[in-house]
Amino acid sequence: MNRILYSLTLLYASSFCFYSVSMDSSAIFKNEKDKQEFQALVRQADRASAELKIALSNALIKVVKFSEPLVLESLLRSGADVNVFMDSLGNRPIHYAAITNNKEMMDILLNYGAEVKVVNAMGDTPLHYAAVNNNGEVMELLSVKGADWNSLNQIGKSAFHMGQEKHQTAFLTNINSIGTNK
Repeated sequence: MNRILYSLTLLYASSFCFYSVSMDSSAIFKNEKDKQEFQALVRQADRASAELKIALSNALIKVVKFSEPLVLESLLRSGADVNVFMDSLGNRPIHYAAITNNKEMMDILLNYGAEVKVVNAMGDTPLHYAAVNNNGEVMELLSVKGADWNSLNQIGKSAFHMGQEKHQTAFLTNINSIGTNK
């Protein structure tokens, strides 16, 4: 898998460089035909770049689910979208980091700009999952980044209520240091 990701990274970087060089090169063409051929190549590179971003995002999905932190950082440095939708429920990488109780993956995603208040199709935030899963470290990371303990999901429950219902010890310890409207 690492070899494939390395190839994707190189391909993405080379298409980006090609596009950057092409933006201001109209003065180098001898005739209109050469210019049009070059513009066609740029459009082709744009399409390849878009396809590559999709491939990077799909790889990101798998990497978060299978907890590969080094590969995750490589993908994010290569342009994978940290907030890409992952599944039919609207879960994003940050949801899966919370679902799998993975503090290391959560930390990486947050450092690359993952949205902490994002909701899936059921209205659940990553904090809902962290509270239900009793992961104090993940709850703390999300709280520091501005997660909303009072955000209600589609059944009208906040992360606060969900953690409280489960009588989660890490949740109860963590919630004492965080203000909510309960």
